[in-house]
Amino acid sequence: MKPLVAVFLLSVTLGCGEGGQVQLETADALRVLAEQGNADAQFTLGVMYDNGRGVPQDDTEAVRWYRLAADQRHQIS
Repeated sequence: MKPLVAVFLLSVTLGCGEGGQVQLETADALRVLAEQGNADAQFTLGVMYDNGRGVPQDDTEAVRWYRLAADQRHQIS
């Protein structure tokens, strides 16, 4: 996993700082990377939507981001 994405994922996982606000900022930053084609960010957004961490739980969005990452042959490391 790329260091920048790992930092974002860690902050979401820990729910650091002001809680919801930090998680929304993290999701927004990840979304920018994911929309630019970053497979790690796409996968991480999938996890976030799958579990409702930092974003509302949404199976459709989770599958969309997982699929984009899988199309790039993303591997869990």
